[in-house]
Amino acid sequence: MPPSPVSFSLPQITSVVAVAGGASAVAQNTWVQISGTNLAPDTRLWQGSDFVNGQMPVQLDGVSATVNGKSAFVEYISSKQVNVLTPIDAAQGRVQVQLT
Repeated sequence: MPPSPVSFSLPQITSVVAVAGGASAVAQNTWVQISGTNLAPDTRLWQGSDFVNGQMPVQLDGVSATVNGKSAFVEYISSKQVNVLTPIDAAQGRVQVQLT
């Protein structure tokens, strides 16, 4: 009997909001909450071992995010939420948030 095909669901982002106040505007160097489904393989907060050479992590367990193509710092991951610190960026107006 052949093995059963592996079933998985693709990540779906439903909202991106500022952690403080829940505004939909995303500013540089601020905490942002990405909400949705199937966003991460597990649930955890960054730990001391995730910091390399004193730098905040840009990925946790394979989950990373970019804002306007620049890496964001990943603080928390779960299947329904990912929290990141946005990078310093002079861009104004609409920004692209991508979760990998």
